[in-house]
Amino acid sequence: YQRRVRGTDPSDMRCVLYAHAALTVAVTLAASSRDTPPSFVNPAAPLIWDTMAPGQWSDGTFVVPLDHGDPNNSPKLTLHARGRAAQNQPAALGTVLVHCGGPGSVRDCAERILAELPANISNRIEQDMDVWSIDQRGMGTDNTPNLACDRIWLPKQQQESYSVSDFTDCECALPDGTPLLDECLADMDPGNETQVRSIYTAAQQRGETCYRSPRFQLLDARNESRNFLDYMGTSSLAQDIDVFREAIGADKMSIYGLSYGTGVGATYASMFPTRAAQILLNGNMGSSGDLLQFGEANAKTNSQSIEHLLRLCTEQPSCALHALADQDPYAAWDRLMAMLTSHEGVSAKDDKGAPFRLTAGHVLGVINGMMVGAYRKGVEHGVLEIIYGLLSPNTTTHIAAVEGVLDQMCQIDMPTGGTSVTWRKYSICIGNSQVGASFLPQTSVIGVDYTGRYTTDQFVNHWQRIREDFPIGSTAYVGCFGGIASWPATPTPSGPLGDPSVRALVVGNLYDPSTGYSWSQEMHRAFPSGALLTWQGIGHTLESGNSVNDPAGAGACADKMYQYLLYGHLPVNGFTCHNHHKAEV
Repeated sequence: YQRRVRGTDPSDMRCVLYAHAALTVAVTLAASSRDTPPSFVNPAAPLIWDTMAPGQWSDGTFVVPLDHGDPNNSPKLTLHARGRAAQNQPAALGTVLVHCGGPGSVRDCAERILAELPANISNRIEQDMDVWSIDQRGMGTDNTPNLACDRIWLPKQQQESYSVSDFTDCECALPDGTPLLDECLADMDPGNETQVRSIYTAAQQRGETCYRSPRFQLLDARNESRNFLDYMGTSSLAQDIDVFREAIGADKMSIYGLSYGTGVGATYASMFPTRAAQILLNGNMGSSGDLLQFGEANAKTNSQSIEHLLRLCTEQPSCALHALADQDPYAAWDRLMAMLTSHEGVSAKDDKGAPFRLTAGHVLGVINGMMVGAYRKGVEHGVLEIIYGLLSPNTTTHIAAVEGVLDQMCQIDMPTGGTSVTWRKYSICIGNSQVGASFLPQTSVIGVDYTGRYTTDQFVNHWQRIREDFPIGSTAYVGCFGGIASWPATPTPSGPLGDPSVRALVVGNLYDPSTGYSWSQEMHRAFPSGALLTWQGIGHTLESGNSVNDPAGAGACADKMYQYLLYGHLPVNGFTCHNHHKAEV
């Protein structure tokens, strides 16, 4: 995400808050004279649309307290939203919030998701359902304070060597010497304890520096400082959503949550069960709130999805990995990991002609990222093509594969647009997460949603067990769990997720590499009067349409999902949509 940071000076922040307060008073006075109840098209304070009309998208803002538990004294936040009113008003099918996950979903989410739906479903929604999405606290281009930092640049002077601080001075950047560390990846040898300790120590240091940053300190009505990062949790977001619901005069709110968005929907339904309409949860977060379980589940799901793809490859003689000297996909994978962690290693030449080493963490990071979209045509083939290329006896094919992985991992998004590949020109692997432009949303939100903080020794001890049980997923564990387990903000977890009165539809993929299938089962147990719907495929969240590799199986589940979203019709609990697709090998 690229976001501009504003309001870092406390006096500027006070001016912003006074202006918001004045605007809120003016809107409230105007609303008090209305003759009609508030609606999505004509809401009450604190929601203001730019130009809302039936059938049209409009941006808008609404004001919420930083601390919903102390609304009178709390600093105020202006959140940004985008919505589309149904063409037929009032909307017969109610209002739905679409949340794309992350954390980091922004206000274009609903617009993007609706554009991908089957035409008959999309048309019905356009006719009879109000839809909206939100720039979650700290996210998007306009929210203040903002987690993003645009103080990112390329070194102007040629140097003998480079560090993270040569590319940024952002407070939330990782310290110099920290390897690439991001969601579900860590640039490391999966079996190197020294590297694990160093990464966790660096994550702790980054967390403390970021948490103390002046841009996150807000003054309340008593002139006392509040840390914005203490109020980033999903329970705060759920209360923000309810402010919006009240402003449009709706008795209930539907939520379609994908990935982390399932946590948003589940939290809202748990906190406000009588105000929850259709709660559609696709690709589910765990409902326990225990950070140790979160870290282990990430390692497990990453490992199992890759192992399943290797199994599919083993069953099909046409799979390219059979053509390698190993003649067995599992043996080929083991040889690749051995090569990457050996003394000689695997490398490509940078622009200076020096060898630049490819690590197991790089390879696992690229593959894990691709497996998220493995339900799409060609993705499985692309993963196996990378493995084949890295093991290929053909030098040209091998080098191209090495360079391809490094190019994907070692690049940064520039605030002015475009990307820069760092390993070639600067002989160092610098990525978005090191310069403070990535994974901070996940760290700051999940870091307060989940309970548990761990010392370096505790972290390493748990990693050792993970490495034994799920070796493929051990770097994902370090990447996902490292920053969160050392985050300095005190957790503010919502209550145990679930309510027996909410008829939520929980949708899970059997081989989801990001949010494991066991989490979908767990989520359904939290809402026992709803239903669990399963697709047998690989990939994160259920998608349908011509771009997926199993349009029949995934489509059957998607049809049931949309019938629930529109009309509240639950499928038979435990219904499984069979995967009719063989891996593209």
